Formats: sequence, C-alpha cells, structure tokens
Amino acid sequence: MNQDELFFLLAIHRTPRLRPREKMLLLEMAGSAVDAWDLIGPGLSSLILRPFFIDQAEKEEAESRARDDIKYIQKGHTGCLFLWDADYPPQLREIYDPPFLLFYRGRLPDFTIPCIGVVGTRRPTGAAREMAYRIGIDIASAGFPVVSGLARGIDSEAHMGTLRAYGRAIAVLGNGIDSVYPRSNVKLAEKILENGGVLVSEYPPDTPPRKHHFPARNRIISGLSRSLVIVQAPLSSGALITAHYALEQGRDIYVHSVGTGGNNSFGSEGLTRSGARIITSVNDILDDWGWETRKSKSAETVFNAGEPGARLANMLEWELKEELIPDTLKINRIGEYS
Repeated sequence: MNQDELFFLLAIHRTPRLRPREKMLLLEMAGSAVDAWDLIGPGLSSLILRPFFIDQAEKEEAESRARDDIKYIQKGHTGCLFLWDADYPPQLREIYDPPFLLFYRGRLPDFTIPCIGVVGTRRPTGAAREMAYRIGIDIASAGFPVVSGLARGIDSEAHMGTLRAYGRAIAVLGNGIDSVYPRSNVKLAEKILENGGVLVSEYPPDTPPRKHHFPARNRIISGLSRSLVIVQAPLSSGALITAHYALEQGRDIYVHSVGTGGNNSFGSEGLTRSGARIITSVNDILDDWGWETRKSKSAETVFNAGEPGARLANMLEWELKEELIPDTLKINRIGEYS
C-alpha cells in the first residue's frame, strides 16, 4: 500500500461520527481512499442515507491526526489491519459491523485456531475471580487463544490465568492502542506482550477511554470468539452487552456454574433462562465443538505450580504500582511506558 492511500484511509478512519460500514461503503463507491476522502463533505448525507455533516475544520483535523498515526506506525509502535487485509481475523469480518481498521501491538495469533472469549463483572465474588483464573489456564492449556477486555475483575483474572499457562492472550481495548486502561493493568498488559499475546483496538493513538467505547469494544470480543463464557454478571454488567452481540453474531454462549447464585449473578442467571448452557469446565465447550480434550497440563497442575502465594504477590505488586502511573498509560514500546 502506498503512503497516499494509507494516509487517506487513516483520515477516513479518523472522520468523526462516520460508522465502520459507512467507511466501507464510501470506499466501494469511490474505488480508492483518495476519491472516498473527496466524497466526505456537505453531500455525504445523500450517499449514506442519514443526516451527517462534517465541516472543513473537522476534515483538516482528521488529516492532521492521520499524519500523526502514520508517524506512530512508522516508528514500529503498532501495526494496523484494514478489513480487506489477508491477516484480518476472518471470523471478525463476518459480523454485521466489523471494525474498518484494527490497530494492534504484539503478535497476532493464528486466527484459524478458534478463540474463546471470557468476560464478566468488574466486581466478582472471590469464587468467580478464582474460576476466571482457572478458566484462563484451562483454555490456554488446551491450546486455544483467550479473548477478553483487560478490564478489572473477571477479564483480568482470565488474562492472568492464560499467562500462567503460557497461552496466547488477546486483549481488546476501549481506548487508543498507545495506552493502557485501567492503570492497575499496565503490568498485566506488559506481560501479555512479553508472552507473545496481542493488544487490539479499533481506536487510534491518543483516543481516551470513553463510556461509549466499551459497548463497541464488546462486539469485537464476541466477534473474535467462537464461543463466549460469562463467568459472572449482575444485571448492570457490560458482559451482558457482549452476550447480546454474541447472540447476534451466532456465537455459542456459556455461563459458568459459579455465576448462577447471588446478587452478582442475576445477569448471568438471566442468560441461562434464555437458553445459555451452564458449564463446569472448558471441556464442556470442547465437547460441544466435537473436539477431543487435548492432552496437556491440567489447570490444577498449573495453578498449584510455583511458590505458594506467588500469584497473590504479583497481584499486590501491580496494585502497589498503580499510584505511580497515570490513569491511562502511554506505551512507547513493549516494556517501556511514559
């Protein structure tokens, strides 16, 4: 791809309020990013069939930010995948509103291997927290990548369990690819990258975490996953949004038995009443797939390995460092922050 085409693609991606499907529509109509960029203006409403307005100042701002994005990419800080690229996750391309562009840091997994998503509340019970960690170990030990959102609670535990079993973690962010949020998970993000995992975001550098970013982020978590496990979710949990997307996308939805009792489980219990299967282990999912359980370290073996209390010590270390880091941490390169 030449630099002009990349520049205008990034400018289109930076265009405020333009939806992913509308960006693709413009490219299909225009035939090139340069010509598509020329279409973005006062007459765009008639093309995308909804009220839309962008003034010249906004176009100039998008161009300026696209130049910054190119510089950031050229420095080797991140890679990017457009919807038509060969390395773009094929299962994500199938969803109704796939990201026009994915930024990533780290190593992309082999997307021909099915991924399993693990999500849940940011404030789990101790039993649910423990189970999310063990599920991460189980999935990774069976040889499958684990997808989650790098949020506190269930997401973090699933990522940590994946790392404990030396598996491939895929963390989908709700902010720019150059930062980590929440700050309590900056060390976890670093370990994901060191272990051969990947951070993924449709949001370009310098994009702060906003409330509306996270529901959109959730469609990517479910879109990357063949199956989605809800460990525990109250009625207000964002995990239910992920489950809704998974249902729309034709993904299998599972609820772990640990998330079927108590106030923190009203949302996940609702999913079971709607037909989601209750599971007690990852083997239940693999049985549904028709896969033989792979011979590898069991969760119990991995979980109990190492010094007693080592995991707790690591968690405390990350929490203690929290006060020394800004709330959204900028990433320069793997292992180096500003």
